[in-house]
Formats: sequence, C-alpha cells, structure tokens
Amino acid sequence: MTLTGANSGSQAGVYTSPYTATIDGATGIAVICDDFTSDTYFGETWTANVTNLSILASGPSSILR
Repeated sequence: MTLTGANSGSQAGVYTSPYTATIDGATGIAVICDDFTSDTYFGETWTANVTNLSILASGPSSILR
C-alpha cells in the first residue's frame, strides 16, 4: 500500500480524509486515517492487512466465534 494523495481539505494545516492510495496496483483507492499521533507522507509504503467488515452484518455473535 502506498499513500498517493489527499483531498483538498485541511484543518490546522493538516490534510483531512479521505486520502488516496495505490493497493496491489489499483490506483485511486479511498482510505481514511485512524491514527492522529503518527505522521505519514505521500509516497510512503507499508504492508496493510485486509479486514472484511461485512461480517458485522451477521451480528455481534459472529465476531466472537
């Protein structure tokens, strides 16, 4: 996963979500930030883990299995 860009919005000089990324060769993927304590930069690359959130539609008990 490579961070490639951000929307034009900012707050206190910091870009706000959504951001764009390239993931497995697919470009323009919308991503959000869930960490406000670490800085990141365009072009930075890291390994990402996929989480399928559709399991939430099955209810809380499906998560606890």
